[in-house]
Amino acid sequence: MLSPNYSFYELLKKLEGRSYFETLKLADEEAQAANVAVRGRSIDRAKRAQDSNRATYADQVGALLFFLWNWKKPFSLTDEQFQDIRPLCQRWVDAKELLPGVLELFGPRIKKPSR
Repeated sequence: MLSPNYSFYELLKKLEGRSYFETLKLADEEAQAANVAVRGRSIDRAKRAQDSNRATYADQVGALLFFLWNWKKPFSLTDEQFQDIRPLCQRWVDAKELLPGVLELFGPRIKKPSR
């Protein structure tokens, strides 16, 4: 697994610098691994929180795959999680793997106020 901690943000960081098609392949493998981890749920109460985290992670990876295949914002991702995908897309646009129009899906870029 790319993210043994079941962290969507950690997964996105590990996907940085990879090509679009490599990311599709790795995200698909990660989704399969996360779904296998979810199916192996434990009845033990101490592990229920981890099971919940695994299920959430599996949903988030599935949402990433949905976006990469359909170019539509998945309902299951928060706006913040969706915006975290933008740097990947920006890199692919810069590498001419995707057309610049894909960045319009994220809305206008919000500049953080300077101090």
